[in-house]
Amino acid sequence: MLKHCMTFYYIFSLSSGFAGFVLFLLIYLKTKNLTIRYYLFFLFLLTVFVVNNTFYYYFAVVAQYQDFSVHLLFTQVFFLCIGLLVYFLPFFVHFLAGKVFSHSKRRFFILLSFLSIFMMLWPHAFFKNEKILLDLLYFQFYSLYLYIMYGVILYSLIILFQGIKRAGGEFKKILKTAFTLFVVFFPGFIIDGNWNFFQEKLHIIPRSFNFIPLFYLFWNGFSVIYAAKYLLQGNEIQFSASEINPVFFEFYQISGQERKILFLALSGLGNKEIAKRIHISEGTVKNHMHHVYDKTGIKNRIGLSYLIKNFSI
Repeated sequence: MLKHCMTFYYIFSLSSGFAGFVLFLLIYLKTKNLTIRYYLFFLFLLTVFVVNNTFYYYFAVVAQYQDFSVHLLFTQVFFLCIGLLVYFLPFFVHFLAGKVFSHSKRRFFILLSFLSIFMMLWPHAFFKNEKILLDLLYFQFYSLYLYIMYGVILYSLIILFQGIKRAGGEFKKILKTAFTLFVVFFPGFIIDGNWNFFQEKLHIIPRSFNFIPLFYLFWNGFSVIYAAKYLLQGNEIQFSASEINPVFFEFYQISGQERKILFLALSGLGNKEIAKRIHISEGTVKNHMHHVYDKTGIKNRIGLSYLIKNFSI
């Protein structure tokens, strides 16, 4: 009975995630919104992580499949997802919160991500036995991977909290929701990482129960709600000429061409789409956006939206 309940739990969580992913993919194809593009990358990694969890549960617990090659494959995908999330989670959180992801921070998280993936790959050069490789990954590197991921999540929470203090309107609600979900489920992530202690020694968590699919379910549930608002009410960072205080352009000495590009950028279009819309090169669009960033002291588009809204008040 428990196996059937757990199977339904994993499949239901996964189904909700696929529905959310498809919805945001359709929105992106329609709008080419840069924020949604980055969100899709993040959601894709999270989806692969949960898919891997689901199939591992089926093979290990339901089917009780003992082939070491299968267990090794699931373990490698698990470590690969963590290695990629080590970089992309803080990258996405910085972008969402309108905070600068400086070159030094970018290099640090890229290096951390590279080292995480390298730790998974290098034993294959010395060991061919799948059981030895599996034992090495679990008993030598598993805890280190978890500590790295916990640190990245805590860092992301700090960035989200700082973004909440600056944001307004619908973005503030989105940031608060993301922050709350990570805070509420963070103890669950720790329990997931130490499943053998909580499930096999203390017996307080059902066998092979993981909190990450539940987090995934809630995350996608709220994402669908915000996506529906997006479709019904329009993007929060969209502006028309009448909504921006003309003094803003004078104060920051933004030229006519820069204004035109700024309107399109804040409507969610990427550099390529802007270039096509106004018949200039993508490099010219980037140059104009860099000039706007230099003049305002802001480093990304969401930060610009915050600045404009606050300036308009």
